[in-house]
Amino acid sequence: MSLYEQQFGLTRLRVGVMAVEVWFGVVVLAVIVAGARWSSRRLPAVIVGTAAVGVLVMAVVNVDALVAERAVERYERTGLIDVDYLSTLSADAVPAVSTLEPELRACILDEPGSDPWWNANLARREAAAIAADAPPSRCVPQARAADR
Repeated sequence: MSLYEQQFGLTRLRVGVMAVEVWFGVVVLAVIVAGARWSSRRLPAVIVGTAAVGVLVMAVVNVDALVAERAVERYERTGLIDVDYLSTLSADAVPAVSTLEPELRACILDEPGSDPWWNANLARREAAAIAADAPPSRCVPQARAADR
């Protein structure tokens, strides 16, 4: 999966797949240890416990920010970026995306709007502050072609 990520970039789905791969590895190790000790009495609890830890870790990790940071790094290295995918990420991705050229940034970021109060969160507030500080720009079609 690492080679695939290096070639095509990181996505939410790929982060999830990598997490499941790590969890499968832990489960295989637990099965090997249980088999070597001839005792599988605790194996189900270990499997459920490691799954719970994995879910908690995925809840704490800011996946959208991680994906955006990797996409910007990849763009700086190769000149390739998937602006259509980046535009689907949440406000957590805005700090990383804000380092791009104004034309690309305009293609990725939504226009700040008036969301209902129940949509408010810290990431959206930070994204609105970044958008307010950025000079206005328009999405240039040539910039969108950079992902091809």
